[in-house]
Amino acid sequence: MRNLLPILALLAGKRSIATTGQQAILTIVQTSPIIGLYFLKVTVVKQTSLADMRCSAARALEEVGPWWSLLLVRCCLQGLTRFKDYQAALGIGKNSLSIRLKELVEEGVLEKRPDTQGSKYFEYFLTQKGFELAPVIVALTEWGDKWLPHEQGPSLILRDSRTQEQLHLAAVGPDGREVPLQYIDSIPGKGVPESLTRGGR
Repeated sequence: MRNLLPILALLAGKRSIATTGQQAILTIVQTSPIIGLYFLKVTVVKQTSLADMRCSAARALEEVGPWWSLLLVRCCLQGLTRFKDYQAALGIGKNSLSIRLKELVEEGVLEKRPDTQGSKYFEYFLTQKGFELAPVIVALTEWGDKWLPHEQGPSLILRDSRTQEQLHLAAVGPDGREVPLQYIDSIPGKGVPESLTRGGR
Protein backbone atom coordinates (compact mmCIF):
# COMPACT_ATOMS: atom_id res chain seq x y z
CA MET A 1 0.00 0.00 0.00
CA ARG A 2 2.79 2.43 0.84
CA ASN A 3 4.08 2.12 -2.72
CA LEU A 4 0.70 3.35 -3.92
CA LEU A 5 0.61 6.40 -1.67
CA PRO A 6 2.47 8.68 -4.11
CA ILE A 7 -0.06 7.73 -6.80
CA LEU A 8 -3.01 8.32 -4.50
CA ALA A 9 -1.49 11.58 -3.34
CA LEU A 10 -1.07 12.65 -6.96
CA LEU A 11 -4.72 11.87 -7.69
CA ALA A 12 -5.98 13.56 -4.57
CA GLY A 13 -3.73 16.51 -5.31
CA LYS A 14 -5.90 17.15 -8.36
CA ARG A 15 -8.84 17.38 -5.93
CA SER A 16 -11.35 16.70 -8.65
CA ILE A 17 -11.78 15.24 -12.12
CA ALA A 18 -14.44 16.85 -14.29
CA THR A 19 -16.45 14.76 -16.72
CA THR A 20 -19.48 15.58 -18.82
CA GLY A 21 -22.24 16.80 -16.51
CA GLN A 22 -20.58 15.72 -13.31
CA GLN A 23 -17.48 16.06 -11.16
CA ALA A 24 -15.62 13.36 -9.24
CA ILE A 25 -14.04 14.63 -6.02
CA LEU A 26 -11.06 12.57 -4.82
CA THR A 27 -10.11 12.28 -1.15
CA ILE A 28 -7.49 10.09 0.60
CA VAL A 29 -8.82 8.67 3.86
CA GLN A 30 -6.59 6.96 6.46
CA THR A 31 -8.52 4.23 8.27
CA SER A 32 -5.70 2.74 10.36
CA PRO A 33 -2.65 4.82 11.28
CA ILE A 34 -1.03 1.77 12.89
CA ILE A 35 -0.90 -0.44 9.80
CA GLY A 36 -0.97 2.43 7.32
CA LEU A 37 -4.26 1.53 5.67
CA TYR A 38 -5.66 4.09 3.25
CA PHE A 39 -8.43 4.18 0.70
CA LEU A 40 -9.43 6.61 -2.02
CA LYS A 41 -12.89 8.08 -1.55
CA VAL A 42 -14.63 9.20 -4.73
CA THR A 43 -17.65 11.47 -4.48
CA VAL A 44 -19.58 12.13 -7.68
CA VAL A 45 -21.33 15.49 -7.78
CA LYS A 46 -23.80 16.16 -10.60
CA GLN A 47 -23.28 19.61 -12.05
CA THR A 48 -26.25 21.87 -12.72
CA SER A 49 -26.89 22.42 -16.42
CA LEU A 50 -26.80 26.02 -17.60
CA ALA A 51 -28.36 25.25 -20.98
CA ASP A 52 -31.82 26.58 -20.14
CA MET A 53 -30.77 29.76 -18.35
CA ARG A 54 -31.93 33.08 -19.79
CA CYS A 55 -28.42 34.55 -19.43
CA SER A 56 -26.45 34.19 -22.68
CA ALA A 57 -23.12 34.02 -20.81
CA ALA A 58 -24.40 31.08 -18.75
CA ARG A 59 -25.56 29.19 -21.85
CA ALA A 60 -22.22 29.84 -23.54
CA LEU A 61 -20.37 28.41 -20.54
CA GLU A 62 -22.52 25.27 -20.80
CA GLU A 63 -20.81 24.58 -24.15
CA VAL A 64 -17.29 25.94 -23.77
CA GLY A 65 -16.90 26.36 -19.99
CA PRO A 66 -14.52 23.43 -19.29
CA TRP A 67 -10.99 24.81 -19.59
CA TRP A 68 -9.86 22.17 -22.10
CA SER A 69 -12.55 23.35 -24.50
CA LEU A 70 -11.31 26.93 -24.71
CA LEU A 71 -7.69 25.78 -24.83
CA LEU A 72 -8.55 23.55 -27.79
CA VAL A 73 -10.18 26.53 -29.50
CA ARG A 74 -6.98 28.48 -28.84
CA CYS A 75 -4.92 25.68 -30.43
CA CYS A 76 -7.16 25.74 -33.51
CA LEU A 77 -6.79 29.52 -33.77
CA GLN A 78 -3.03 28.94 -33.80
CA GLY A 79 -3.32 26.50 -36.70
CA LEU A 80 -3.23 23.10 -35.00
CA THR A 81 -5.61 20.55 -36.52
CA ARG A 82 -4.60 17.06 -35.38
CA PHE A 83 -5.23 14.99 -32.26
CA LYS A 84 -1.53 14.35 -31.60
CA ASP A 85 -0.75 18.07 -31.93
CA TYR A 86 -3.39 18.99 -29.36
CA GLN A 87 -2.07 16.34 -27.00
CA ALA A 88 1.50 17.55 -27.37
CA ALA A 89 0.56 21.21 -26.92
CA LEU A 90 -1.69 20.74 -23.89
CA GLY A 91 -0.43 17.59 -22.19
CA ILE A 92 -4.01 16.34 -21.97
CA GLY A 93 -4.84 12.64 -21.65
CA LYS A 94 -6.21 10.78 -24.67
CA ASN A 95 -9.58 10.02 -23.08
CA SER A 96 -10.17 13.60 -21.95
CA LEU A 97 -9.09 14.93 -25.33
CA SER A 98 -11.38 12.54 -27.20
CA ILE A 99 -14.34 13.59 -25.04
CA ARG A 100 -13.69 17.31 -25.48
CA LEU A 101 -13.22 17.05 -29.26
CA LYS A 102 -16.39 14.98 -29.60
CA GLU A 103 -18.35 17.55 -27.57
CA LEU A 104 -17.01 20.51 -29.55
CA VAL A 105 -17.92 18.78 -32.82
CA GLU A 106 -21.43 17.97 -31.56
CA GLU A 107 -21.89 21.57 -30.41
CA GLY A 108 -20.87 22.92 -33.81
CA VAL A 109 -17.71 24.63 -32.55
CA LEU A 110 -15.38 22.31 -34.51
CA GLU A 111 -15.76 20.42 -37.78
CA LYS A 112 -14.16 16.97 -38.11
CA ARG A 113 -12.74 16.20 -41.55
CA PRO A 114 -10.67 13.38 -43.10
CA ASP A 115 -6.94 14.07 -43.07
CA THR A 116 -5.97 16.19 -46.08
CA GLN A 117 -2.86 14.01 -46.54
CA GLY A 118 -4.96 10.87 -46.93
CA SER A 119 -4.06 9.10 -43.67
CA LYS A 120 -6.60 7.23 -41.52
CA TYR A 121 -6.67 10.09 -39.02
CA PHE A 122 -8.90 13.14 -38.88
CA GLU A 123 -8.36 16.88 -38.63
CA TYR A 124 -10.38 19.45 -36.74
CA PHE A 125 -11.22 22.94 -37.94
CA LEU A 126 -13.10 25.81 -36.38
CA THR A 127 -16.56 26.52 -37.69
CA GLN A 128 -17.76 30.13 -37.87
CA LYS A 129 -19.29 29.58 -34.44
CA GLY A 130 -15.92 28.42 -33.13
CA PHE A 131 -13.94 31.15 -34.85
CA GLU A 132 -16.08 33.80 -33.19
CA LEU A 133 -14.76 32.62 -29.81
CA ALA A 134 -11.48 34.37 -30.71
CA PRO A 135 -12.37 37.54 -28.74
CA VAL A 136 -13.02 35.37 -25.68
CA ILE A 137 -9.53 33.86 -25.95
CA VAL A 138 -8.02 37.32 -26.45
CA ALA A 139 -9.85 38.68 -23.40
CA LEU A 140 -8.67 35.81 -21.20
CA THR A 141 -5.12 36.20 -22.51
CA GLU A 142 -5.04 39.92 -21.78
CA TRP A 143 -6.53 39.40 -18.32
CA GLY A 144 -3.99 36.67 -17.55
CA ASP A 145 -1.09 38.82 -18.76
CA LYS A 146 -2.21 41.65 -16.47
CA TRP A 147 -3.27 39.83 -13.31
CA LEU A 148 -1.38 36.51 -13.52
CA PRO A 149 1.81 37.50 -15.36
CA HIS A 150 4.49 34.92 -16.09
CA GLU A 151 8.01 35.75 -14.97
CA GLN A 152 9.21 35.55 -18.59
CA GLY A 153 6.43 37.77 -19.90
CA PRO A 154 3.48 37.09 -22.23
CA SER A 155 3.47 33.86 -24.22
CA LEU A 156 1.68 35.56 -27.12
CA ILE A 157 1.75 39.04 -28.61
CA LEU A 158 -1.34 39.90 -30.64
CA ARG A 159 -0.80 42.14 -33.66
CA ASP A 160 -2.39 43.24 -36.90
CA SER A 161 -0.91 41.07 -39.67
CA ARG A 162 -1.20 44.00 -42.09
CA THR A 163 0.51 46.72 -40.04
CA GLN A 164 2.36 44.63 -37.39
CA GLU A 165 0.85 46.92 -34.74
CA GLN A 166 0.15 45.35 -31.36
CA LEU A 167 -3.55 44.93 -30.57
CA HIS A 168 -5.78 44.91 -27.51
CA LEU A 169 -9.42 44.02 -27.04
CA ALA A 170 -11.82 46.92 -26.55
CA ALA A 171 -15.51 47.77 -26.50
CA VAL A 172 -16.38 50.28 -29.19
CA GLY A 173 -19.44 52.34 -30.03
CA PRO A 174 -21.20 52.54 -33.44
CA ASP A 175 -18.69 55.18 -34.56
CA GLY A 176 -15.72 52.95 -33.72
CA ARG A 177 -14.78 55.02 -30.67
CA GLU A 178 -13.39 52.99 -27.75
CA VAL A 179 -15.63 53.02 -24.66
CA PRO A 180 -13.85 52.68 -21.27
CA LEU A 181 -15.12 49.75 -19.20
CA GLN A 182 -16.37 51.96 -16.37
CA TYR A 183 -18.86 53.57 -18.76
CA ILE A 184 -20.35 50.31 -20.02
CA ASP A 185 -23.87 49.80 -18.68
CA SER A 186 -26.33 46.95 -19.13
CA ILE A 187 -30.11 46.96 -19.47
CA PRO A 188 -32.52 44.00 -19.54
CA GLY A 189 -33.30 42.49 -22.93
CA LYS A 190 -36.84 41.90 -24.14
CA GLY A 191 -38.88 39.98 -21.57
CA VAL A 192 -35.95 39.77 -19.12
CA PRO A 193 -36.54 40.78 -15.47
CA GLU A 194 -34.33 43.55 -14.16
CA SER A 195 -32.88 41.16 -11.57
CA LEU A 196 -30.94 39.39 -14.35
CA THR A 197 -28.76 42.47 -14.85
CA ARG A 198 -27.77 42.20 -11.16
CA GLY A 199 -26.44 38.65 -11.31
CA GLY A 200 -29.69 36.71 -11.73
CA ARG A 201 -30.24 33.62 -13.86
